[in-house]
Amino acid sequence: MPFSQAKYGKDLIWPTPNTAFLEHQEPEAYLQPTASGRIQSGDWGCSRNDGLKFHEGIDLKSIRKSSAGMIMDPVGAIADGTIAYVNRDVSESNYGQYIVISHFDRGIEWCSLYAHLGFIEPKIHAGLDVKAGQKIGIMGNTSSSIQIPKGSSHLHFEIVLRLNSKFNAWYQQQNYKTPNSHASWNGMNLQGINPFDFYDYFIEAPEQPFFSYFLKEPVSFEVLLHFDSYPDFLFRNPLFLRGKTSSKKSGWYKVGFTWFGLPVNWIPINEKHIDNRFDADQIYIQSFKHEKPCRNFVNETSDGFAPTRLLLKQIDLLRAGN
Repeated sequence: MPFSQAKYGKDLIWPTPNTAFLEHQEPEAYLQPTASGRIQSGDWGCSRNDGLKFHEGIDLKSIRKSSAGMIMDPVGAIADGTIAYVNRDVSESNYGQYIVISHFDRGIEWCSLYAHLGFIEPKIHAGLDVKAGQKIGIMGNTSSSIQIPKGSSHLHFEIVLRLNSKFNAWYQQQNYKTPNSHASWNGMNLQGINPFDFYDYFIEAPEQPFFSYFLKEPVSFEVLLHFDSYPDFLFRNPLFLRGKTSSKKSGWYKVGFTWFGLPVNWIPINEKHIDNRFDADQIYIQSFKHEKPCRNFVNETSDGFAPTRLLLKQIDLLRAGN
């Protein structure tokens, strides 16, 4: 294990040697800001463009340099898992060189993502089992389009769930100018949760299993949806199903989303309880509590609620392959 810090929670490791967050130091000690210089810009959530742009992960600053000024911070797996994807081609992604590790835990397929790496261990490859704390690379500044100064090298770190394993088929039907080189491990298909909140939860409740964190996420809005076949997301994350369904094929679900778009609550609805005026191709917003400006999924109208373009895209992606 390359890091000196102890485990946090259930075999949980911080991904870099900089443990300032875990020691309750100020954000300046562990966050790497963008060129704006605003420390908040390295945080998760509505941290960019005056709160209007969502940042999917956290940017962790470097604390180790060689005498020649080279970044030396090792990056390690945060938990036991299996390497799901490795991208070594800097030109192929804004993430630059990045690794995704799958940590399937009793009904939740959650993953950790490590981006902008300057170096990936040669032995790291898809399908390899890794242990918590195992070194997978070195922090860096790689990216296909973002110019990250060497002095601002950092680890872009995410904890994510994959929306659809059939993402590539969906992507090919869109009008994107560039091909998808990352199968279903494209960042567009990975929904990130707040890593700081994740660690805080397990510091307070170290004996809890990893999946318990995802089941506690609050619902911001609910949508009635029809799927022509059993949802891929539920197939890989059955613990999000709240209730029983007699069918593993088509059906209606009331899906509860977090404010940032993660579908964490799926309630199957019997067909006989669906008004015959409902169209299986449409979406029906059932409730709406709150959201933040950087993730606008629902518009309030004189008639109730209407989906935004962002929500339409999210649902189209969840339905892909149906």
